[in-house]
Amino acid sequence: MTAWPRWAVAIAITVAFAPAARAQGRYRLAIGVVGKTDPLVAEFRVCVPAETSDCGSWLVRTPGGDDPLVITAPTATQQLLSPSGADSLSIEGDAVTIRSLVPRSIPSRNSIREKDFMPRAIAVAPDSRYAFVLFEGVRGESSVIDMIELKSMAVIDTLVIRERPTGIALLR
Repeated sequence: MTAWPRWAVAIAITVAFAPAARAQGRYRLAIGVVGKTDPLVAEFRVCVPAETSDCGSWLVRTPGGDDPLVITAPTATQQLLSPSGADSLSIEGDAVTIRSLVPRSIPSRNSIREKDFMPRAIAVAPDSRYAFVLFEGVRGESSVIDMIELKSMAVIDTLVIRERPTGIALLR
C-alpha cells in the first residue's frame, strides 16, 4: 500500500474541515422593513486572514429554503446582555455602549457611533462573539448594520440598507 504525500493529506484535511469552519463564521439577520410583511435577510461572513474569498456582508432579498425560523421577531431591542453574560450592550443617545462585565478585561468599555446615523436596535450572536447594531439615517436616508466583534469592541463590517428598517433579529 502506498503512503499519501503529506501535501495531499493536508489538502484533504483542509477540504474536509473548511465548510464547517465557514459555517461557524456565518451569521444571518432578519431585517424588518417599514411597509413590508416579509423581512430582508442579511448575511455576514467573518473574514479569516488566511482565506480571502467568501467573506463580507450582503443582502439576500428573501429568506432562502435553508433559513430556519427567526429566533425572535425583528425588533428594536435597545439594551441587552450577551448570551455568555460577559458583555452588556445598550443604546445611549447617538451611540451604542459596550461594557465588559469580565473583571480586568481590556478594553472594559467602548462607545460606537456612525456619523449621521442613530442606533435603533441591537442583536447578539448566540456564541456571544459578535453584536449587530442597526443604525438609522438621521435624515431618513439609508441605514447601516454594523457587525461588532465583542472581544475587541470594534466594528469589523458594515452593511448599507437602502430601505427603512424597523428592527433586526438573528436567524438560527
